[in-house]
Amino acid sequence: MLGLSLLMVLMVSDDAARIEQVRRDGEEEVRRLERALAQASAAPRRPSRPLTPDQPHAAGVPTLQKGDWRQAVEMAEALAHDPIALLDRVDERAGRLHVVLTGLRFTLASRTTGGDGTEVVLQAAVPDDRTALAWVDSLGPQARLHRRQRLTVPVSDGVRQHVWRVDVTWPEAQR
Repeated sequence: MLGLSLLMVLMVSDDAARIEQVRRDGEEEVRRLERALAQASAAPRRPSRPLTPDQPHAAGVPTLQKGDWRQAVEMAEALAHDPIALLDRVDERAGRLHVVLTGLRFTLASRTTGGDGTEVVLQAAVPDDRTALAWVDSLGPQARLHRRQRLTVPVSDGVRQHVWRVDVTWPEAQR
């Protein structure tokens, strides 16, 4: 009985030591955050103003040229896509034709080079040329098949063996 009591006292004292350490760590974290808050409120604030392509800026603030603004707009358009909805659309079209989607990425096609903003580059495994062309056709008239290459290791979707990899651009994906 005495041994059991001693064991319980040791366990309780160990728990108390852990709780005390957690309390000290919490207090230290509060002090650190209070110091950071005091430093942030004491720092001088610069007035913020909207950036425009034609407006000169204060020293130390980067100035964007017209080409940089154009690229920023194109990047914002690319980031405005809903990738989950797009992936669902691509996957649904690929699944109907037994195409195994292996890659999807956005690229920026510069408007200055005749591009129309962003386009989606798709990569897939297909069993044959007929399936590849049917899939590209299902994506719409702007979709283009760019490359076909034999896979070193065939991919199976449980129905067919896919021996070809195709790369497709799809500018209409964002619409």
